[in-house]
Amino acid sequence: MNAFQRIFIMAVAGCLSSAVAQAKNYSGAELYTATTQMYGKYEARMLMAAGSGLVSSMFLYHNDSYMGSPEPWVEVDMEILGKTPKKFQSNIITGTAENKQTSEKIHSLPTAANEAYHTYGLEWTPDYVAWFIDGELVRKTARDSNDSKGQVSALVREQGLRFNLWSSESADWVGAWDESILPVHQYIHWVKVYKYTPGQGENGSDFTLDWTDHFETLDSERWNFGDWTFDGNRVDMSPQNVTVQDGYLILSLTKSGSEGFQGIVPADTEALSADSTEILSPDSSTAIQKKIRPAKKRLERLEAFDLIGRHLGKKKK
Repeated sequence: MNAFQRIFIMAVAGCLSSAVAQAKNYSGAELYTATTQMYGKYEARMLMAAGSGLVSSMFLYHNDSYMGSPEPWVEVDMEILGKTPKKFQSNIITGTAENKQTSEKIHSLPTAANEAYHTYGLEWTPDYVAWFIDGELVRKTARDSNDSKGQVSALVREQGLRFNLWSSESADWVGAWDESILPVHQYIHWVKVYKYTPGQGENGSDFTLDWTDHFETLDSERWNFGDWTFDGNRVDMSPQNVTVQDGYLILSLTKSGSEGFQGIVPADTEALSADSTEILSPDSSTAIQKKIRPAKKRLERLEAFDLIGRHLGKKKK
């Protein structure tokens, strides 16, 4: 073996050793759209993860934000901080990777994020960013009224829609870590993405529905999966912790080596009460979701008579 071969082998061994040393004890998940756009409306029906130390989120992000100056940081967040599941944090992040500007605000939820499905919504236009829960406006930051940091006008790059489940090492922010809660999961029933079309949307709105995903399958042309980590994150993002089952997409946070989802997906009871029924298979303990449309009401006709017994014909019941 010559000197060059020895140096090459030592270098490879060093890289492998470094990779092993950097591997983390826990695996999280990140899902993001393969395409980006300038402005739009985004909705997702979700049951979020909760537990001290966790972050369960939906957000918009410019893919090159992490690169640093002169590339701008462009991000809009909705985050459930595990220690307070009855609230969520909204935020706009601008500036650069070296010098970020933020505008965090905390909002109450009608029911804890891990106890009921909610519809989480974002609107992003040239003039404002707005956050919605179950169709109700919770916060609106407008460039000409309440945007003292000028963040709306600083959102100057296309963004994609993302969801992730991870654990922050900042106990002050999310609470102390307790691995006994694992595994934990974030359930997404459906996602809707709208284009920004001023005045041309439904009923004259500024948004036109582009696509909806009900997660009957996992569309690898629509979605990409994170396989990275970042400073302050206790987990490595793992594509194996993104799964689809029973018409739901599941993000999981697990111990390393135990990735994936095994279990019954909690039903979105609001959707079930509207148009479906949950049943249990007699041959299995697995819950099966079967969409059952309400039967059309059969019109019945009754014989009608007046007060002295004269026949008036048939009337609808």
